[in-house]
Amino acid sequence: LAKLNPDLRDKFDIDASIEGVVVTEVVPDSPAAQKGMRAGDVIVEVAQEQVRDPKDVAEKVKKAKAAGRKSVLMLVDRQGDLRFVAIKLDG
Repeated sequence: LAKLNPDLRDKFDIDASIEGVVVTEVVPDSPAAQKGMRAGDVIVEVAQEQVRDPKDVAEKVKKAKAAGRKSVLMLVDRQGDLRFVAIKLDG
């Protein structure tokens, strides 16, 4: 994950109006990969809260795990197409 910047916007063709955290790499066979996440996707929200920095995503995932949740819901923008993705959390 990385904070959006002009270089990443150019690399992944991300519109200037989109805010969030860009996925720079997805580990093969990971829960994110199994849900179709890919490099260039922008995580806009985690657990219905906006994220702007990779540490925001990490904190929300950590809170969900601490609360005993089995998955976390993310709002993801892929080339202007918004969709919700539920990512399974490891024990």
